[in-house]
Amino acid sequence: MSASASRLVFCGDVEGGVPRVLRDSGLEVVLLEPGVSADPLAAVAVQEDVELVAVVDSNLGAKAARALGNDVVVFWVTSATGPSSPSPAGN
Repeated sequence: MSASASRLVFCGDVEGGVPRVLRDSGLEVVLLEPGVSADPLAAVAVQEDVELVAVVDSNLGAKAARALGNDVVVFWVTSATGPSSPSPAGN
């Protein structure tokens, strides 16, 4: 993948304002609706040639990370004020 890390796919609820914060910090954000499964999410990440995927569902993130391999960084966005702890990889 050759895209700049300034572009990412965000999959989740836009009501929380996370995509706006990401955009306001200088990132180009490709939005996907909540409820997308891992395979279509991975396909969009490849099609859009991004290096980052942000999800609000840790289980979806783990599945998408497996589908994408090492080409894309998948991270979980949480609204919690403390450090996040991902779910076990098998879930």
